[in-house]
Amino acid sequence: MIYGTLSHSNQLRMICSNETWKEAFDWLGNLSPDSPCGTEERHDGKFKLSIDSYSTKSFEECRFESHREFIDIQFCLSGGEFIHSTNYLNLELDGHYTASGDVQFYMTPEVRKEIVLPMESGTYAIFYPEDAHCPQVADMHNQYSKKVVLKIHRNLLES
Repeated sequence: MIYGTLSHSNQLRMICSNETWKEAFDWLGNLSPDSPCGTEERHDGKFKLSIDSYSTKSFEECRFESHREFIDIQFCLSGGEFIHSTNYLNLELDGHYTASGDVQFYMTPEVRKEIVLPMESGTYAIFYPEDAHCPQVADMHNQYSKKVVLKIHRNLLES
C-alpha cells in the first residue's frame, strides 16, 4: 500500500519513472472536483477509471475487499472518508472470490489490525493484491466523498 498526495513530488517522481504509473497519475492529475461521475476504460480494459460520489457510512456498514488481477488507486476529488487497510491474511473470507468483479470480500475482524488512511481532496492510496481495504468509512468531518478508483491490471506493471 502506498499513500500520499499529488503535491508530494518526490514520491510521485519515483513511482512515475514507470510509464504505466506515469499515465495513471497524469490521468488523475487532469481530473477535478467538477469531473462528472462515470466510467472510462483504456488499454483494452486494463485501465478502468470510475468516478463516484456517495454518502460515507459507519465502519460497521462497510466491508473489507481485495483484488487479484487489478491494483487500485483510490483518489479523493472532494469531501473525504477513511479507508481502513490491512494485509488480507489478517482477515477471514466472506464468500468466494468473484472473478467477474475481481473482488474478494472479508468478514469484519474482531481483533482489528488495520491502519486508517484519512482521504481528503488530493490524497491517493494504492492497494496491491495483498492489501485488503475497507473504503467509504465516515471520517467525522465529511458526509460525502467524491472519489476516483483507477484500476490497473497487474500485467501492465510486470516487466
